[in-house]
Amino acid sequence: MKKCVIIFGLLFSVPIFAQEIQNMDLTDQLVVLSEQPIVHVPGPEKILLPTVSYTWADFLQGKSCQDDFDQLQQLPFLSPEQRSLKDKMQIYCVKEIKIWKTLLSLFRQNKKTLLIDNTLKKNGSFMGYVKAIPYYLLDIHHTRPVNADISSKLDKIQNAIEAKNPEQVVLLMQDLSPKEQLFFISLFNEATALIDFEQALSKKEESDQ
Repeated sequence: MKKCVIIFGLLFSVPIFAQEIQNMDLTDQLVVLSEQPIVHVPGPEKILLPTVSYTWADFLQGKSCQDDFDQLQQLPFLSPEQRSLKDKMQIYCVKEIKIWKTLLSLFRQNKKTLLIDNTLKKNGSFMGYVKAIPYYLLDIHHTRPVNADISSKLDKIQNAIEAKNPEQVVLLMQDLSPKEQLFFISLFNEATALIDFEQALSKKEESDQ
């Protein structure tokens, strides 16, 4: 019997409570509603992507890009630009930067081959080998070339490599004849790849601003 009384009381208490709210003025209703518990639904968390701070100036100073490369490795998704930047970092600056030494060594080999070839063609086999002996033994380089001959053109290219200026390397190579340029195809490809890396870092800096 007690259970029936309790249930009967609850059935009548709900409409009575609703009627009481209707009879309240607006201020009283707001007070009643404000006392109800508020449930906060968490929204999606903002994902903070790591910032790549490596610059072309860092590269020229010989600084490693290992930390920035690792940050790119941890990204769940890479844009085409980010993937290109990561791949170039892996080639050039994750460990000790040796590309400038590689470029200089490659250029010297190509220069030696070209100068010996030109000397042999101009002087015949015997005299050509005699006059080409210095090219076999030494790397002849004038840091302040003043002439317009092939040796001076090559000296200017070597200066650009030592100055770590791949754009100038590519520009100066245009002063060579098409046949002479053939000796430096590998150097041209390496310098062009470095220019692409510089541009990738520049685009990254612009997007960070």
